[in-house]
Amino acid sequence: MIKKSIFREYDIRGIFEKELNEQSVKLIGYHLGKKIGKGKVVSIGYDARSHSPVLRDYLTSGLNEAGCQVLDMGLVATPVNYY
Repeated sequence: MIKKSIFREYDIRGIFEKELNEQSVKLIGYHLGKKIGKGKVVSIGYDARSHSPVLRDYLTSGLNEAGCQVLDMGLVATPVNYY
């Protein structure tokens, strides 16, 4: 189950492996992908935290399962993700 409290105005925040685990992040990616639409391209980037690439992989998996393509921008400054 995903806690509503992780959803903020401009981002999603939670504790890695607790609120943000493989199941929850894949589910977020899947439902986001369904909302965006099959065949659409979604760009994602991440920050310098050691677990960020793992979260990227989970999110990518969910988006792909929903039919979206992912453009992985890799490690980027936080403001880039908001753009």
